[in-house]
This record gives sequence, C-alpha cells and structure tokens, in this order.
Amino acid sequence: MSKPAWAVWNSSRLRSLVTVLAALHVVYQAFFFIPAHWNRSDSLRDTPAFYLAAQNSVNHHTLYRARPGYGPDKMMSGPYFLYLPQFAVLEAPLGRLSPMAFSRVWYGLILAAFWIFAASLARIAFGRFSLDGTLVWGLIVGATPGVYFAISTANADPMMWALVGMAIATNRRGIFFALAAQLKLYTLLPLTLAVWKEGRRVAIPASILLVIGFAAGIGYCGVQSYWQWAHWVLPMIRQGTFFPGDISLSLGCLRLARHLGWNYVSGPLPPGPRLFLSVLGVLGPVCVSYLARKQEPLKLYCYSTIASVLFSPYCWSFYIPICYPLIALFIRDSRQAWMAAKEQTAAPRADAIAAQQSVPSGSVI
Repeated sequence: MSKPAWAVWNSSRLRSLVTVLAALHVVYQAFFFIPAHWNRSDSLRDTPAFYLAAQNSVNHHTLYRARPGYGPDKMMSGPYFLYLPQFAVLEAPLGRLSPMAFSRVWYGLILAAFWIFAASLARIAFGRFSLDGTLVWGLIVGATPGVYFAISTANADPMMWALVGMAIATNRRGIFFALAAQLKLYTLLPLTLAVWKEGRRVAIPASILLVIGFAAGIGYCGVQSYWQWAHWVLPMIRQGTFFPGDISLSLGCLRLARHLGWNYVSGPLPPGPRLFLSVLGVLGPVCVSYLARKQEPLKLYCYSTIASVLFSPYCWSFYIPICYPLIALFIRDSRQAWMAAKEQTAAPRADAIAAQQSVPSGSVI
C-alpha cells in the first residue's frame, strides 16, 4: 500500500464506512449465517466425513477406505476423510456426540478459527492484536470469493489459515507450523525453512509436537492407518480434479495438455502425468523458496506456504486466504514507511518552530 493510499485510508469517512461494513459483517454472521446452519443436517458438506473420522478414532476403527478407480475426472462423493490420522485423534473427544451436536460444535470451531485468522492478520499488519483490526480483516476474509462456501460446507481449511496466520504473527512458529503440518503437509516446507532460519527456537517445540502427534496417531489408529493413508488417500490427492474450482498450477499444466490434444478420457492418471504432478508439487515450492531466499524470514515462510498450496494438485479456489499473511506483511511495511515519512516531514517543522521560539523578541535575523 503506497503513501497516498495510506493517506486515503486514514480519512475519517473511509474508516467510518469500513467500520460500519465490518459491524454489518458480524451481524450477518451472528444473526443469519449461524442460525441458518445451527440445525443443518444434510450430507452435502464435509461434516459427515469429520464426524465419521471422530467416531472411528475414538473406537479404534479404520479411518480410510480404498477407491482404486479414482481419477481427476471424478469428484469424491461420500464421507471421505483425507487428513492424517492425528487429525482424527484431535477429533476423537467429539466422536461420542450426536451428529447434530457434533455439527454445531464443528461450525463453532470453524468460526473460531476464522476470527483467530483475522486477529493474526491484524497483528501482522498493525503490530498488535486489536478489535478494530480483527473486524476489518474479518470483513476482508469474509468477502473473499469462496470463503463462506468453504465455511458453509464445514471445510477444515479455516483451521489451516488460523495456524499459518498465528505462525507468522507470533514467535511460536515451531508450534503453529507443526500443528498445521499434522492437518495438511504443505506447511512442512515453511517449517523446515523456519528451522533453518531460527534454529532451536523452532526446531525443539516442532519436533516435540510432531513426535506427540504421530505417536498419538499410531496409538489410537494403529500403524496400518498411516499405510492406508499413504496407499489409499495420497494417490487420490496427488491426482487433483479437473472439476471447476481446482486452481492448482501443476494440474493447470495437464489441463493445457488436454486442450492441446492429450487424450485423457477417465479413470486414474497414467504413471507419467502422475509423476509430473508429484515432481512439480515438490519442485515448484522449492524453486519459489529459492527465489525468495533473500526476503526477510517471515515473507520467505509466506512465499513457501503459498507456493506449496498453489502447486498441490488439489488447490480449491477458497484456499486463497492463505495469501493474506503475506499481504498483511506488505501492509505492515507500507504503514511503517508512511509513518517514517510523516515523522521526517514533521521533524523540520518542529526544528523551525523551536528555532523561532529561541530568537529573542525584537531581534533581527
């Protein structure tokens, strides 16, 4: 954000307008969104998958099931749980609730994650946690296309946004990146970079949490759950989907190949395209991280996280809020530059006033 933009933002009218809109967004969420979902019991969302995983975890049953005919021409219909076993362990305390009670608690957790993410963005951009900053960022995140669709379908990605946001906003990067990595693997790269840049301060808590998470996953769900995840779930994730909404950069290359004449009909991808997606899913984020290596560490972590998401074969359009921590960092920089320029402009005026006041009355200069 440029200096003139900051001057516009500091205008009282614009700030008042944004404050009103932010307040209306809270009203919408409290009095329209929550009541509309409070008694929702349909299966056209992710809640059944998470509820089934919680029940299977608490009862030590199998979390996953094979789908050998899956290909990117299909959608995952039915309650498929795609996360690592330790995420199911975290859900286990909710597994004994009724389906309706679970749904209500789950929506509460998602909305809490939404506002934690907004608070972390306020902390990044303005240097502190604040109510007004949180409300403004909540408005921005809520206005992002696809976000309320994701919340409505009970997708768990707001939890990832909150963990990544807190990793950037606080000095507890080892904790938050390690927690995020046990939901989805795309924060392993920024976690590795944080260990490289910050050493033991990140490595020790991250190692402890990762060991605890995998030990809990093995204890509750068994070693076989990780074998099943690797052999049943990972092959599906590695293929993505050609259905609208998947904005993956690596899968975009296969879309282009189809447009240029590649004859793919249906079913699992051939070994070559599947290998291409896997290689690009790794090399893309690594190359982006290398190009951003001279950036400050926080921006480097953001670039690597964004690249890991965008190059993953599964990258829904509502994953875009993961870019907001980086945007908040640029807003922080612009705000600091604007304040420094303002102070430099004010300093000569203060010196001139001081000099004028030091001249004795009746003197001639």
